Amino acid sequence: MTILCLIQETPAMIHALEYAERLARLEDQDLGLLYTLETGGFNHWYAVQDLMREEQKHEALDALQKWSHHAKDHMGRDPILYIKDGPPLKALQAILDAEHKVTHLVLSLDPSVVDSRDLLQSLIQNIKQHPSIPFTVIPAPHG
Repeated sequence: MTILCLIQETPAMIHALEYAERLARLEDQDLGLLYTLETGGFNHWYAVQDLMREEQKHEALDALQKWSHHAKDHMGRDPILYIKDGPPLKALQAILDAEHKVTHLVLSLDPSVVDSRDLLQSLIQNIKQHPSIPFTVIPAPHG
């Protein structure tokens, strides 16, 4: 069984990760870390698109390595790492459809980040496909 945490570069993300680590440790479950790669934007310039994808992959690997070390330090074991193409909602749905081991979803929410608000709104609208999977939203700290 797996607690899945979406890795986003927001101030609240560290709090979401720490919550997911505690939850996984308390429930004796694995922790999954998901990093999404935004696609598109330069489809008409294939060489530029390929370079941007490679750069995104390196950023994803660097971020996952950093947060994976954090999780291992707090949990004593390595998390499961996921890198998916596309918007976060689509990536989350793909994992939830494919991985029947996900028991809980943990997200951060930074109201100042439009993508964060849009993701939460879309997730609430689409969660009915997986009604048995609870999700926890960790807000950004005040001040």
